Amino acid sequence: MGTAEACARTEAYLAVPAVVGFERPFAEHLIRDLRARGLEVLERRGLVVARGGGPGTISAHIDRHGLVAHRGGFVYAAAFARSARDGDPLPIGRTLREAVCARFGDEPVYAYDPSTGERVAEGTVRHEHLCGLEDDLFLHADGFHALAEGTPVAFSHRCMRGDGWFRGQLDNVISAAIAVELFDVGFTGTALFTTEEEIGHSWEHLLGWFDETGPVRDLLVHDTSPFDEPEPVEGGVLVLRNRDANGAFDPDQVGRVRAAAEEAGASVVMKDELLAAAGKVWAAPSSDASSREPAAA
Repeated sequence: MGTAEACARTEAYLAVPAVVGFERPFAEHLIRDLRARGLEVLERRGLVVARGGGPGTISAHIDRHGLVAHRGGFVYAAAFARSARDGDPLPIGRTLREAVCARFGDEPVYAYDPSTGERVAEGTVRHEHLCGLEDDLFLHADGFHALAEGTPVAFSHRCMRGDGWFRGQLDNVISAAIAVELFDVGFTGTALFTTEEEIGHSWEHLLGWFDETGPVRDLLVHDTSPFDEPEPVEGGVLVLRNRDANGAFDPDQVGRVRAAAEEAGASVVMKDELLAAAGKVWAAPSSDASSREPAAA
């Protein structure tokens, strides 16, 4: 896929909202896209499955960060979705509060119908509203009239190109676009698109599918990793892991993927090894979602 085609698909996906807990509009858009390719498409709770009939299983997350109308203002969607799903609030620590403040400037946002994705209002979150947030990440936005409680609010799909860079709220969007592209270039296996990754529940939807169909030995999960500097991205670095917060991965599969990447000329870094070298450890699974950085321009 050329740069123009890659940008066009990613921009099209970015234009459809998928705030965590309110991913339905994007799921329906994705289903139409997959069926247009002649794939068998199934739905399960929190999961869209595309099957090409051949071997291999890949997965990508489709939910994104956003806001939800709550108590006359707005709350960070991950906190709202976790509370609505589990009955207890997402633990909001200093790391997440500081990340929200640091990563977002004055952000154009829009409220949408959670069933159709249709825009119902537009506004702006001012940067000064993001700093010094309380533990529930409760904030305000300019330009909105009263919204119904629980209305999702997405970050506007600004997709900026220039100086060789492609910028936007790309986390999860670009992973889904790549998964679809794989079908276009010859992949014939199964793709599993999960929701609720931003609140730490995407694995449950995968497990439910494997309970239904039987386990697979090899599963490749597409995700993005942030870098503080542009050099790793410019150098085409591929980030792999030997393990995550829940445990170690199959070393044989990790070795095969790493060897194939290096043979293709990619520079490979192992995320867990970098963390260990920096004296850091993986967060416990129960708090993993609370330490995620928001993905946005």
